Amino acid sequence: LAALRTGLDAVASFLSAIKSPDVIISSEYFSRTRAEGLIALRDSFKKFDLPLTVYLYIREPFEWLLSGYAQGIKSQRSNADINTFLLDWQKGGPVLLDQIDVLAAVFSSDLRVIPYQRDRLARGDIRADFLSRINPALADMKIPEETDKISEDVNPSANAIEIEVMRCASIAPDS
Repeated sequence: LAALRTGLDAVASFLSAIKSPDVIISSEYFSRTRAEGLIALRDSFKKFDLPLTVYLYIREPFEWLLSGYAQGIKSQRSNADINTFLLDWQKGGPVLLDQIDVLAAVFSSDLRVIPYQRDRLARGDIRADFLSRINPALADMKIPEETDKISEDVNPSANAIEIEVMRCASIAPDS
């Protein structure tokens, strides 16, 4: 709770210095933050009279689990195989639908829930989609690392085989 308070104090300090009417705070961790932390964040915006809209992109549950597993492997936080990961998750990992209920209770009409499906996102890219939602004038803004070939996926997700190769490589003994 002390770390949460320190983080929220930093956010409040940041918000108090805002000179722009538009503020973007983005983090995947908000989808795992407990209600009291989300309430404090919401109240910080209210305290400084800043408008608040929360955009929550939701993956299909299997893709969400695979993404979480892949992030652990890629960041080398874990080298568990997928079966161990799923067993550990089942014992106490975040429950996606419960967290959506928490976000809805805290942010109510300020919450926008969007399916995370690349073929339904603006230009197939979550960054471009987000920009087009916050301001339609930004819909065609060039995204860093974006190529001129819109059909090329510039932010690909690793598939299960690639993740397993990364996992095995991370636990292989040094030669």
